[in-house]
Amino acid sequence: MEKNYFAPAFSCVLLFFYGSSFFSFLTAQCTRWIYQVPRRSRSYCFHCQTSLRCFDLIPVFSYIILRGRCRYCHYPIPSYHLFGEICAGIWTTGLFYGTSPSLSNCLAFLIGILLLSSSVVDCMILSIPDRFWILMFFLIQLSPSPHHYFALLLVYFSLWCMSLSLKGGLGGADIKALSLLACYLPFSPFILLNLLASGLALVWQAYYFFRHRKTKKELPFLPFIALSFILVYLFSSHLSFPILPLLKFDSSINFCPS
Repeated sequence: MEKNYFAPAFSCVLLFFYGSSFFSFLTAQCTRWIYQVPRRSRSYCFHCQTSLRCFDLIPVFSYIILRGRCRYCHYPIPSYHLFGEICAGIWTTGLFYGTSPSLSNCLAFLIGILLLSSSVVDCMILSIPDRFWILMFFLIQLSPSPHHYFALLLVYFSLWCMSLSLKGGLGGADIKALSLLACYLPFSPFILLNLLASGLALVWQAYYFFRHRKTKKELPFLPFIALSFILVYLFSSHLSFPILPLLKFDSSINFCPS
């Protein structure tokens, strides 16, 4: 009997577009808040003020079809919007495909989408309003997983002191994001997240240097934190790292206890 591959493929596509659409909606609301635009108004190009049609708002595909430009004024759309939509789609598919929705998964989904949307805001204005972190803190409190408040305080004050001693280091948003994730994640995944985020940032700086022959002075670090959170959350239970014995990484860590 032949297997039916249509249903799994359709489920993946549906989950992908749900995640990317939710991210796109939340990012649009954040952008309107930044530019003080009424939130109930129709979506439009911020450059030419032309209202967008429904097929201009399809996540991922509209960006590809329009080649990253506005259909009407051809003003370039920043690529981090496409990157965020793809990451949100993969995040949603990897989190919910083949599993029944649970409180832990739903909260993790919201935290991941919030981090991705905050990353777009960070790329735009290099600053994140505190209301983002207040919302994330309350989401973490709803999680059935253990909360690590001592780690939150330790990470916050350690990074804050390091930021004061090293001018031009981590921004306030990065410190708050890492502190909240220290409260949410177990020790080993949190350490892995920091290593991965730092490594991705170094790779991006190297790519930017070889392309432009200079380093980027103000590099938004939050996108690397968000991407690392997604990767660690989705794949940590399937990986072990013998080259990092000091971390005592447990490959059987379960973020979503039953």
